[in-house]
Amino acid sequence: MRRYTLPLAAAALLLAAACPRPCPSSMPPSAPAVDVGQKAPAFEATALDGTPLRFPEDVAGKVVLVRFWAEKCPVCEQTMKELEGVFQRNKEAGFVILAVNSGQSREKAEAFAQRVGLSYTILVDEQSEAAKLYGVKGLPVSFMVDKQGMVSARFVGKASAEEFEKSVLAALAAPSSAEEPPSPDSSSLP
Repeated sequence: MRRYTLPLAAAALLLAAACPRPCPSSMPPSAPAVDVGQKAPAFEATALDGTPLRFPEDVAGKVVLVRFWAEKCPVCEQTMKELEGVFQRNKEAGFVILAVNSGQSREKAEAFAQRVGLSYTILVDEQSEAAKLYGVKGLPVSFMVDKQGMVSARFVGKASAEEFEKSVLAALAAPSSAEEPPSPDSSSLP
């Protein structure tokens, strides 16, 4: 029985390191997880070029993927490469990605973005303040936010480019509040 203990422990460690679902975050959440149908919490963070960003004000009226990630997450690199294609195909239609590096230094986030070749917005959140607002318990986690600032989808762990694209296209196709037709009662008013 003892001869199987070491190989089983090694296999368990390898499986845990692979993290096909969210890798544990180093900071416990201070809020319950944000769910589909809820208003996306506002936050502020700094882009890699030093520009401050206020969400949702700075991207109002756009469909936004808020993605929490870290360079140490094994599934983040592959998915973020795939998201680059989704971004390129949909940015002209009003799609934005805010990739929030959670709990790491600006230098690590910048090295990762350069190595992977990302053109969408990378934000640095060294103290994981935004992640806490969203109740993030592991990485990666992504929230699709519609034009009205409501969470329309949530992706926990690894998701395919097709899943993201389907969610983006649905959110882009949905009317914004300014595009909604008038109600029948309001058309009879002078």
